[in-house]
Amino acid sequence: MRKKCGIVGRIVFATTCCLLIIAGCESFTSKRVQTLESDMLEGSWVCVDILDNAEKMLSTKRLGDFPPYTELLFADSGKLVAFNGQVEMVSLTYVHKGSAVQIPEFYGSEKTILNRASDSVLIFQDDVLGKQWKYVKVSDSLLNAEGVSEAFPAMLNRGLVAGDYTVTNTDKPYIITFRGNGYIHGSPQFTNYSICYSGDCANFSTGDLIYLSNDHQQGEYYGWTRQGDEFTIYSLRAVSTADEMPNYEYVKPVLVMKKK
Repeated sequence: MRKKCGIVGRIVFATTCCLLIIAGCESFTSKRVQTLESDMLEGSWVCVDILDNAEKMLSTKRLGDFPPYTELLFADSGKLVAFNGQVEMVSLTYVHKGSAVQIPEFYGSEKTILNRASDSVLIFQDDVLGKQWKYVKVSDSLLNAEGVSEAFPAMLNRGLVAGDYTVTNTDKPYIITFRGNGYIHGSPQFTNYSICYSGDCANFSTGDLIYLSNDHQQGEYYGWTRQGDEFTIYSLRAVSTADEMPNYEYVKPVLVMKKK
């Protein structure tokens, strides 16, 4: 009788151990899934629709509607930094539940939900504009010294103007390079550039604008056009009165360039 009880005891003990192991595995798996979901969301996401359309049109002025934010930088603490212009950004909170990302203050006071279509794609159904925006995850979030993301501007630069050009409107043609990071090499006048795509500068002209500067003095806005391999930068003339918002029109070419 004692022997039978010993066998039953061992069976009960083994069964209990198995249940504990299974429960432990389920708990570990659950925690692991939550961690993986969080890890998948963390990082920088850019609105690829704007990038694709800008590259097709070779313009930002003709794009029309913009999403409220061009880039979303998620942290692991339920916080995100949303970028909506050249230097404008705002800190928001979010809740990640399964494939949905809830951002209460994404669009004013309305709750916004982004659906995760995959590990690298977020879909935002913009009910205000009646559009759907796709955000894709980028490998790195490029932040400058002020903490402003440079990922979206760099990708926009690469799609629109980055490359090597021959300056042709001069007695001696020379090579100039517009880099994706906003630097200019080979120019006697300029060392930096920034394409205007939103914010106040988007309303300064009916055409596309670019801000050119150098390391030693204040920069200025110029007009620009791209037609195939031709990239032209124009000087501007103010056509607004002193008490109005600045408004400019193109005057004459400053740089006429052909892509190599």
